[in-house]
Amino acid sequence: MRNDVWHEYDNGLPNMDGVSNFDASITSYEAGKKYQSGMFMTAEALGNLKLIGTSDPNFDSYVMDEFAAGNYDADEQVTAFYAMIEDKIGDNLTLIAGARVESTKIDYTGYKFDEETMDTPADLGIVTGGSDYSNVLPNLTLQWDLNDKWNLNLALTQSLARPAYYDLVPYEYSNSDDQELALGNPDLEASLSTNIDAMVEYYFKGVGLLSLGYFNKNIEDWIYQYSTNDYIYNGVAGYEMQQLRNGEEATVNGIELTYQTKFLENFTFMGNYTITDSSTDKVEGRDDVPLVGQVDNMYNLSLAYETEKFFIRGSYNFADASLDELSDKAFEDRYYDEQSFLDVNANYRVNDKLSIFAEGKNLTNQPLRYYQGISTRTMQLEYYDISWNIGLKYDF
Repeated sequence: MRNDVWHEYDNGLPNMDGVSNFDASITSYEAGKKYQSGMFMTAEALGNLKLIGTSDPNFDSYVMDEFAAGNYDADEQVTAFYAMIEDKIGDNLTLIAGARVESTKIDYTGYKFDEETMDTPADLGIVTGGSDYSNVLPNLTLQWDLNDKWNLNLALTQSLARPAYYDLVPYEYSNSDDQELALGNPDLEASLSTNIDAMVEYYFKGVGLLSLGYFNKNIEDWIYQYSTNDYIYNGVAGYEMQQLRNGEEATVNGIELTYQTKFLENFTFMGNYTITDSSTDKVEGRDDVPLVGQVDNMYNLSLAYETEKFFIRGSYNFADASLDELSDKAFEDRYYDEQSFLDVNANYRVNDKLSIFAEGKNLTNQPLRYYQGISTRTMQLEYYDISWNIGLKYDF
């Protein structure tokens, strides 16, 4: 449940003639006369304002767009049962079988809000929704220890991913002047994934591992963010609308390779690479669209050096671009651009109780970037710079 009400301070002054003020313009500013800050209230005048909350008559303005469509009341009941057996078949083969039965019932109440026509919470319209469903989720796993170096694992499972609470709230947030609309979706179904996993592992003498895995996922009712610039709302065409929706079916296939080893006594290397292919069927009238949030290539590399007192590790992580938001036209699809991060952390143990640590994140100053349709059309670009954290740790 969320039941917030936001207010903003409004002193009712049409201008600053009645308060102490000063000219905050800076003549040495690079933009010169093209940019002048103008008049501002003095610090003393601001300090004399009695900001005492809603009992002050100047706190008479609701900030409706901050809370109106975000409030909701929800009730979710999940009943589950689980059974499992484990059996040793021969000397090297283990069978694990089980099933989980879940029943889910959800009821929601949300609000309709138009930023241009509604001024107080009393103006809000109420909308309701809910759903009721059950699932049987089986799990079958075979573990085969071929010898002390080789292992083989096979698994057939089903898993469930429920929508977030707020995504199911049947809210309506609209701006009739700008023709913008955001809709909740009480009809969202939980995503059901049927999974096949196979992995072979080889353990080196001493410390070391090499593994190769294959995975296949068939996902029903997968969830994606949908947007369109041609939505009809209350009989008016041309609204820009956003809403979470269910796709019919998606398929994901991938191979994962992992290698870990220790060398030259003090060094440890870890590497992981995953290649994935995904596709969807019959979503917004389009075929063979990649699954939202799924990257084609991803790898992680880590190199560490450790002695009795000193430890340092560098990590590099890369992920391909991925589809973030789906539209009815490929031109308007939004993508999350490829990302690569270089991080480092170190620790020096002065004695049994005192340690000095340091860590640096995003050493490449990787930006957050979204683009529309093709990578040359930037939609959003944000830099967060490098972050450092240095400190002392003392164990009492």
